[in-house]
This record gives sequence, C-alpha cells and structure tokens, in this order.
Amino acid sequence: MQVLVNLLSNAIKFSPPGGVVTIRLAHHQSYNRISVIDRGDGIPDADQKALFGRFVQIGLKNRAATGGTGLGLSIVKAILEHQNGTISVDSTLGQGTTFHVDLPQIAPVEARAHAEGA
Repeated sequence: MQVLVNLLSNAIKFSPPGGVVTIRLAHHQSYNRISVIDRGDGIPDADQKALFGRFVQIGLKNRAATGGTGLGLSIVKAILEHQNGTISVDSTLGQGTTFHVDLPQIAPVEARAHAEGA
C-alpha cells in the first residue's frame, strides 16, 4: 500500500493541474507489474539514475513546488526489495514519467497462505 501511495502522490504532484494519472496492471515476464503514469515534465536521463537515493530531489522548480524530503522513492525501493520486487522508470522530457513496480507472481496456494498469515 505504501508503495502505491508514494508513487501516486508523486505522480499527482508532478502532473499539471487537471492532468491525468494512469495506473496499469499487467503481467511482465514472471512478474506482476503495476505502472503509474503521469503526463508531467518528465525526468532528464542524467537524473534518473539518482532517483532512488535518499534525500534526492530533482530540479529546483520541483523542489520548491512540492516541499518533499526526497525520501519517498528510496523508501519505495527498500519496501520492494524486501518483497523481492523491483522498481524502474521510463521518462521522456515534456511527455511524462512511468514508474514500473514488478512483484513476483505468487502461486494461488502461496497467496492464500500469505493472506491467512502463515
């Protein structure tokens, strides 16, 4: 839940007023993929590698507008790694950004046991 809250919060913050944020669910290789897509300014290629570090904020304009701490994406990455998942980003300047969350597929019996706390 925290992963989605952080990604949706960022997508909304960095979208233009009245902009659309899209969530997609799909199978990707042997993973379940959740994609959060915004139509904001995009993230420069040079900045994408640093995105998941602690206290990282990209761009002075965004820093002033959002008032964030720069911890959200590093927390997301840590949570996903704990769940054997990954996060990646695709971004195009002027068109927006997509964050992909990939989580291992769980067999139905394993999923039921996990839900029941076993």
